[in-house]
Amino acid sequence: MHKTIHEQKTLLLNTTPYTINIIRTSRRKRSIALSIPSHENITIRAPLRTTIQEIDTFLSQQTNWLIKKIIVLQNYAALKEEHKKNLDLTPYSKQQILTKFLERATFWSTQLKVEFKKLLLSNAKKRWGSCTAENVIRINAVLIKVPVELLDYVIVHELCHVRHKNHSPYFWKMVASVMPDYQTRRNQLNQLGCSLL
Repeated sequence: MHKTIHEQKTLLLNTTPYTINIIRTSRRKRSIALSIPSHENITIRAPLRTTIQEIDTFLSQQTNWLIKKIIVLQNYAALKEEHKKNLDLTPYSKQQILTKFLERATFWSTQLKVEFKKLLLSNAKKRWGSCTAENVIRINAVLIKVPVELLDYVIVHELCHVRHKNHSPYFWKMVASVMPDYQTRRNQLNQLGCSLL
């Protein structure tokens, strides 16, 4: 029969106390593992024979990584909260949305030195945007409710398809040429995905 011990301890990170859930089990586990599903849920899983001193040593070695991870998760949580507030705003008109998107697309097309045929609004359920073979750009209208840096990522992504009709290394190199942090923006947008579409 497998045996499991559940414990908790408090860890101070940058003067902020965090509760660490410790799960020690007799199941076939050979090493200590740390997981953080959210900034409020930090869990350590370890073999049953692991001592608290060994866990403390492991935590001290992971402190810098923990702090960085918690900051990222807190930013995601704040972004989701901002989105919830945005959902309560009076809906924009289609013309307001189109004007905003065209303004951003014009700016970024100049930076990328590409030309698109026209920009249309989309109500797709599973896509942020698209670019046709004729270089017609479609951007999902719900993106009017996200921070402009996330809207810009989608616009830059689709504008790069004007030149590269694929996701080759050349495509991503073009995206990065004007938006070095595109991966961070893409990850933040994916975090909002389920609540937006």
